[in-house]
Amino acid sequence: MKRIWIGVCLLSLVSFVFLLPVKNLFAAQTPTASPIILEKFIGQVIVTFPDGRQVTLEPGLPVPEIPSGSTVEVVSGTAVIGVLGAKIALGPGSAAKLEADETRGTFKIKTLKGKSELFLGLLKATMDAGDDVSVRLNRRTLQAELVVLAGTVDIEEEGKHRTLSKNQSVVTILPEFPKPELPKQEPPEPEPIEASPYLL
Repeated sequence: MKRIWIGVCLLSLVSFVFLLPVKNLFAAQTPTASPIILEKFIGQVIVTFPDGRQVTLEPGLPVPEIPSGSTVEVVSGTAVIGVLGAKIALGPGSAAKLEADETRGTFKIKTLKGKSELFLGLLKATMDAGDDVSVRLNRRTLQAELVVLAGTVDIEEEGKHRTLSKNQSVVTILPEFPKPELPKQEPPEPEPIEASPYLL
């Protein structure tokens, strides 16, 4: 009986040791929310994930989570991508690689082909194939800094146009981030006052 009990204990210990790495493996692969969101599109869009997997999207199909380091290509139609409050517009035949770090408040856009447009507050940046930019957001000061990493980028802000080259930057003011609305509370109904017998 004692040998049987020892055997059961050893079997349980072995099972625990072998199942623990499997549990940790699945925990490590649990996806986390990505700050890159394909907000809307028409036509056909191909998303290439960092590991090389591809997903072809058409209207009506579920949109997968887009991790940092993915490439979004618009085969036909248009697409609008949200990244940390900014908007990126891609036209037909355009593709861009996107990286984002929500903790640091930074993201990068590398236009691979076609043209991409970045809308950041009142600023609009137009990028052609080969152009590469990084953006750093400061939610405390409501400012954003765009730095050109490669190529030349056309900047339009409040009717003024200029062109930035590699290592040049521009700082723009961001609109205030919306504050969550608190639920409205109805005032309590007044309790009925009983008539005093002294007033009768």
